[in-house]
Amino acid sequence: MKNEKTGRIIIVLAGLAVIAGAIFLWHLYFGVANTQDFIRAYQTYAVVSQEYKVSAYTPGAEKNTVRQELNTILAQVLDEKISSKNRLSFAESGLIPLAEIRGEIDAIKEKGKVTDRAILLLREKAGDLGGLRVSNKAAEVITIAEERTDIIREIETVSYRMNDTISDIFKGIIQDKGELTQKRIRSLNEKIPAAEKDFERLSEQYRALEKISQKIDAAFVEFQNFSV
Repeated sequence: MKNEKTGRIIIVLAGLAVIAGAIFLWHLYFGVANTQDFIRAYQTYAVVSQEYKVSAYTPGAEKNTVRQELNTILAQVLDEKISSKNRLSFAESGLIPLAEIRGEIDAIKEKGKVTDRAILLLREKAGDLGGLRVSNKAAEVITIAEERTDIIREIETVSYRMNDTISDIFKGIIQDKGELTQKRIRSLNEKIPAAEKDFERLSEQYRALEKISQKIDAAFVEFQNFSV
């Protein structure tokens, strides 16, 4: 009789262990604790990252009047038909919009710092999540966010480089008192391949930025669905 009771106790305890294990596994995989904190952190990230994205487009935007002015001046500076005096005047005046464009590129960097802090907050809140499925989806969102930041940083780097190229042209013309010397023409021709490569790289990164922005939106929607 005693052995039978002992046997039943063992069976009951074993059954409870199985149930407890199943509950543990359920929470481990499906648990959704603290998802609201992550969602709120993402909403903050979404706002600042959108501002970051907009800032990345600003310096090269077709409707950017400063960019339009700079492009017009650059074309005039490179026009072989104008006088040295006028070319010098255009090169000097071009330094103003050039500085403004550089300021717009600097703004990308500053927006990036704010976005970096928002991503750090996402990482912090992701650490409080329960459930592998939810945690993995949150990790995917963060990874995509970091990839998008890398793309914008590349846009920033190339934009600085292109701005520096125009600066070198204007300063060279000013140094030559507005004269478009053969040496200057050779120097300009040598810059063309690198400038074309930068332009292609910039276009490529802008396309990548659009694609990854759609990707992160989709990943966050999936996170929300998992957290219900």
